[in-house]
Amino acid sequence: MKSCGQTNIPETDNTQLPCEEFVSTDCVIYPEAILPFGIVEDTDLTVIVKELVKRIRQNKTKINELESLISGLQDQIDTINND
Repeated sequence: MKSCGQTNIPETDNTQLPCEEFVSTDCVIYPEAILPFGIVEDTDLTVIVKELVKRIRQNKTKINELESLISGLQDQIDTINND
């Protein structure tokens, strides 16, 4: 058998292709329950995303309250230490 002297180097095009189809989150169903969030099985993604956003907002509010409390406590400690 005769050997070939030609070398072929494959090239890959990694250009991201545009999404040709958009599916409403109402049409995407998550099959499992997410019990900590009160989400039952077979819930659509819209409900899940809304619940996650609500929880994030609630947690941000709690974080802000705790940061304010910590700041107040730090002020009290500074006052005690300065006396």
